[in-house]
Amino acid sequence: MKSESFDVKKLARIRWKSTSLTSTARHENGGTVHFNGFFVGRQSRMLAPCVLLLILLSVPLLFGQTPGTTQPGEALPVVESQSVRFAELLSANGFLSELDRASLKIELEQSAVVLDAQARAVRAISLLVGPAAVHIEAKSTRAAPGQAGYSQRVEEAGAGVIVQINEQHYVLTSAHVIQNALLRDIRITRLDGSITTPVQAWSDPDTDIAVLAVNMPDAVAAPIGDSQDLGVGDFVVVIGSPFGLDHSVTTGIVSALGRRNLELAGKNLTWQDFIQTDAAINPGNSGGPLIDSHGRVVGIVAAIASNSGGNEGVGFAVPINIFMKVATELISDGAVSKAFLGVTLDAEYDAVRARASGLPTKIGSRVMQVTPNTPAALAGIVLGDIILEISDIPIQDDDHLLNVVQMQPIGEPIPMLVYRNQEAIEVHATLISRSEP
Repeated sequence: MKSESFDVKKLARIRWKSTSLTSTARHENGGTVHFNGFFVGRQSRMLAPCVLLLILLSVPLLFGQTPGTTQPGEALPVVESQSVRFAELLSANGFLSELDRASLKIELEQSAVVLDAQARAVRAISLLVGPAAVHIEAKSTRAAPGQAGYSQRVEEAGAGVIVQINEQHYVLTSAHVIQNALLRDIRITRLDGSITTPVQAWSDPDTDIAVLAVNMPDAVAAPIGDSQDLGVGDFVVVIGSPFGLDHSVTTGIVSALGRRNLELAGKNLTWQDFIQTDAAINPGNSGGPLIDSHGRVVGIVAAIASNSGGNEGVGFAVPINIFMKVATELISDGAVSKAFLGVTLDAEYDAVRARASGLPTKIGSRVMQVTPNTPAALAGIVLGDIILEISDIPIQDDDHLLNVVQMQPIGEPIPMLVYRNQEAIEVHATLISRSEP
């Protein structure tokens, strides 16, 4: 069957007949198709229709309107080129012209520049930090759930990262990965396949933090960042062993900061200040490093929120600042000292009470009671004070204040900004250990 070519001029003639509101039609390449000589036929029999047409076209001129124009306030007629619609229809069904394909290729090349830059960053992070990431397997004996007097053999797998503390190499990981395991039953596998066991282990159940001393003189230590510098939306990379697949790399962003009061299955963590990320985290990622765009460890993966048991885009990591403080104290003292201030906070403090105190909104934490002879009392903090900052860290809420206090050094004066009588004043408190009388 003979096919008929797609004739724009023919299409324009059809369009003219169907819409007599305009004298031009828009061509698909942006030009216009004019009809100035369209009705001047070669045969004389076309003369009469042309004369009639001229008469009809003259009528609007008598009333001050020219063909193809509209009166003030009248909407302009919309003329859509059939060829444009035809091209859009073909494109929607996957048929692209050579011009469209060339245009898309240029657009893709421009977008690929950004994507390739991100891919190169991830590749660089993997090469730099990957050798410091380790796979951990631990065997332990634990009480059988629901069976009093019985125990069971448990094999736990997770990840960790090698760091340097006081010029010695240590592996940071989650406490639940090595829970109840003997040193000889903890296997640490490096990227090169070499396997070692720790020479000493410490853990803190309140933070789910563990640190392993290892004899690895040739080990590559990961650089440590500052989790205080993290912001929501920051790019992050996770290296771990999901489902035993060691040194797996995933990416995401910081979804939120300061996640507290989380109910984590099997974990009773009293010290929570998690980084939330949407980077893929699955069973086996626990203990692995959370890395920023500069290749610095800013957190240690701890848990996920999931209904299925697998990744659902909500993972949590312990900020590296907290992790390093706890790890350093475990190494030096064998235990974690938590600082104590000596105040009871007002749980009813809200935006209404904040405005009544002269603040524009709810910030800080309000003191409801000061225990005598405590660092708070000695610093001059009184009932009704609103603690705005501790060591230049803005206080978000009561739980955040407790976490910030516990992070402070013991026996050293720390600055505190409090709001009293519609004025901000600075006081200094020397904190003591919570275990001290």
